[in-house]
Amino acid sequence: MSSKEEKRKETTREKNDRLLIAVRLKKTIIYIENILENFPHKYIEIKSHISNSLYEMLEYVYLANSGYDKERNRNLSIIKLQMVDFYLMLSYKKNLIGKKKFEGIIKHLEEIYKMLYGWKNYNEEI
Repeated sequence: MSSKEEKRKETTREKNDRLLIAVRLKKTIIYIENILENFPHKYIEIKSHISNSLYEMLEYVYLANSGYDKERNRNLSIIKLQMVDFYLMLSYKKNLIGKKKFEGIIKHLEEIYKMLYGWKNYNEEI
């Protein structure tokens, strides 16, 4: 790999690291993954849906940020967030997540909701 290619990749990586939505989403993924470690094996499907949706959402955010089909990927990331919200509500109702942890997760998700909708609305105004 040439020096120019390395600099270009580094620049792209730095750009992605500054994307506030992605940074917040990564922190949320780590927070939720720690909570998911305690899920009973019986509910492994709910756990995997939550985890997969979070990682897919991050992927859609990066795709939208790179300019690839921006509107579609932003919308898909919002849909994934809504699905994560549903899976977590289901987990709470099945007593897989305690009230305090659930409220903590909701605070994280609300921030991401605001950021995604702000990003979407900003781009619709342009």
